[in-house]
Amino acid sequence: MLANKSRMTFAAVALLGLGLSGCATEQGAAKSDAKTETVKAAAVETRAALPQQYFELHKDGRIWVFGDAKLYQTAVAGKEVPLAMTRIGAGPKRETVIFGLTKDESKKVSSLPQIALFEGKLEGAAEGFYGEIVKAGRHYVFDGWKEMKDFRHSGEAPYVFTYVGAGPKRATVVYVRNKAQSKKAPDELIARFRQFHAL
Repeated sequence: MLANKSRMTFAAVALLGLGLSGCATEQGAAKSDAKTETVKAAAVETRAALPQQYFELHKDGRIWVFGDAKLYQTAVAGKEVPLAMTRIGAGPKRETVIFGLTKDESKKVSSLPQIALFEGKLEGAAEGFYGEIVKAGRHYVFDGWKEMKDFRHSGEAPYVFTYVGAGPKRATVVYVRNKAQSKKAPDELIARFRQFHAL
């Protein structure tokens, strides 16, 4: 009888142990899921915080860089940019680089995304991105940061749609695409460019 009681107690303790370990495993899994969701949410937030636009104007041997669309348009129109930060020899071919700044941007220069993008310390947004580079009188237009980054490094683009006289002051406009986009005219990007420049 005592031996049976002893076995029953041992079995009850073993079952209780199994039950507790099951709870611990479920709690561990719940914590792991919560951690995964937190990491995913942080990644989404980071992607959302990536810069949505970036502009370069190559003029007179200098590279002007802008994060603000209106300020960039002011420079493209040939008007004076009131606030700027200059870095002599900071360009890829030792060009002088001038960062055009709004009044608000001039107060937080160290954290400006357009500077980080130019220096390669930050990536542009994966979705919703818009960028332009004006070089040799042509407007190169991008809706993907990767294509823009590649063009900035090589100065070339393998897939383009070119429209002569379609830009501001009858400038040529070159829409830079990736391989997947190269089979269809960039109607949405054309519309965005025209709206951007009020054409």
